[in-house]
Amino acid sequence: MSLIYKAILKTVIYADIFDYPLTYEEIQRYLIEIDLKKRENKYLLNENKFISLLESHKEIERKEGFYFLKGRNQLIPIRKRRKIYSEEKITILKNLLKNLRHVKTIKMVGVTGSLAVDNADKEDDIDILIVTSQGLLWWTRLITTLITEITGKRRHPNDIDLKGKFCLNMFIDTNNLSVPECERNIYTAHEVAQMVPIHDLENTYELFINKNIWVKNYLPNAFDNKKSANIKKNPGTTNLTCVFEYIIKHLQLLYMRRHRTVEVIRDGMIRFHVYDHGTEIIKAYQDRLMKYKI
Repeated sequence: MSLIYKAILKTVIYADIFDYPLTYEEIQRYLIEIDLKKRENKYLLNENKFISLLESHKEIERKEGFYFLKGRNQLIPIRKRRKIYSEEKITILKNLLKNLRHVKTIKMVGVTGSLAVDNADKEDDIDILIVTSQGLLWWTRLITTLITEITGKRRHPNDIDLKGKFCLNMFIDTNNLSVPECERNIYTAHEVAQMVPIHDLENTYELFINKNIWVKNYLPNAFDNKKSANIKKNPGTTNLTCVFEYIIKHLQLLYMRRHRTVEVIRDGMIRFHVYDHGTEIIKAYQDRLMKYKI
């Protein structure tokens, strides 16, 4: 088994964890560990040669333009159905953005998780990443929470019906765009690469990509079509703003104390998630690699 075929198989295996068959273009973009810009790998940019490579092995099948593990063709109607659900949720998100755009401290709103790749199920909530102005993260979270609460679209910890509700699962400010080194792995690389900006001010998305170029260690082709941006250090906040942010932060932490689970909270970053999916996904990926003897 060649290194390139192993990389293709790894890519399809990873997507299979999410019941997600891939198109040829998606395999190119999310190809694990192999850089298609290198001369010896460029032949994979020709789909006919790509198909010929797969036909010489038995682990991957192709149907209706999708690639998937052998015997998993039932994923095709699942993906088509989830695309419809995802489009419905994006419409809901765009309606919310009509209000969020008035919050000037929001510099970017990104769609994350399954919705970012049109793989959301009917009952799924809507995961979004919000990038805020430096030093105004907790103020921005407060306003965003109030907007989603007033519109009846905020997800609460004990909610049973999550359909169409917003999980404000991550806030970062413009001085903390880079994923910490201790959290960099195949799972977070995909989360960063798949994130889709739906509201972007001041080239914040490009800055985000520049700050997370480490993703290319796992997915070398993920950002090939992205532009680079000049990274400028944000001006500091005033003393009055710092005091205001400090008060807002600690009032929210006091209120949240009863509901804390696996959240990560530090300067310039808040991540709320009831479940830590990353550890579970990485284990499932490693188990499948062992199954296929990779």
